[in-house]
Amino acid sequence: RQGEYYLEAIESFREMQQLDEEAAPRAAVHIIETHRQARDVNKAFEEARTAREKYPKDRAVQSMYAFMAADAGKGPEAERVV
Repeated sequence: RQGEYYLEAIESFREMQQLDEEAAPRAAVHIIETHRQARDVNKAFEEARTAREKYPKDRAVQSMYAFMAADAGKGPEAERVV
């Protein structure tokens, strides 16, 4: 993610999701965070929503969803997660 190579970073994290099922939720969090660093809050929120549905028991994913919901101006949605 350094040097603003956001798309390349996202692709690497997507590969990580496909190659390692156990690391997939962590890769999803990295994808969300990368979109956030690229200042694409809407895309980050959409990725967070997808990850939340795919990994409903992962605390890091749930926390990131709440964080992104708050950033996207969806405070009540963020409060329901926490």
